[in-house]
Amino acid sequence: MAGTFTGRTGAAVTTALAPAAWGTTYLVTTQLLPEGRPLLLAVMRALPAGLLLLLLGRKLPRGRWWGRAAVLGMLNIGLFFPLTFVGAYRQPVRPRPTAGRRPEPAPQPAAVRR
Repeated sequence: MAGTFTGRTGAAVTTALAPAAWGTTYLVTTQLLPEGRPLLLAVMRALPAGLLLLLLGRKLPRGRWWGRAAVLGMLNIGLFFPLTFVGAYRQPVRPRPTAGRRPEPAPQPAAVRR
């Protein structure tokens, strides 16, 4: 297939896209989505991608794969995605970018005066 990434280029693109996609979870969750509905948010996140993959693949599971697909879907959408949103809601501080930043100094113990 022409135009696909292979080898090192594909690995580099995949490596760059994963943090970009997952890094937006906190911002989108806290600023744009309703609070307290992690399962709804999980469905909103997974359903468009699943429908797109179904349109592109045009293949349904066969035989034993129906059960496997159901278990994987329940674990992914029913457990992992909602917990991702719960974690984003409970995160105490805003995440900071790491690329190009100098590390912050370690906290120093308070000086005790006598």
